Amino acid sequence: MRQLRVMLIDRPGFSRDVLSELLESLPDTELVTELPDVVLVDDRRFADAVALMSSGVPTIVLGADDDPGFALRAQRHGASRWVLKESVSTVLPALLRHVSVAS
Repeated sequence: MRQLRVMLIDRPGFSRDVLSELLESLPDTELVTELPDVVLVDDRRFADAVALMSSGVPTIVLGADDDPGFALRAQRHGASRWVLKESVSTVLPALLRHVSVAS
């Protein structure tokens, strides 16, 4: 089975560091800066992922706010899923396994 190529788009800082560590700890997952199989993007950097979403790359938007409006905006632009950052460690591994099986 090949590595799932994951691009992380987030602001530098604690949150990005924790997400990077989580992704690096997952088997068969590789952090990349180009040609991703899936994109994880912080809601505040959403605009940076719109072109990738438009090209069909599955995109998971991560946000700190549980406002349904943010999730709807992401969905309208083609995001595959909205995930609260506080639940990333429990939700994200299963989502990535699902993307891995589909690709």
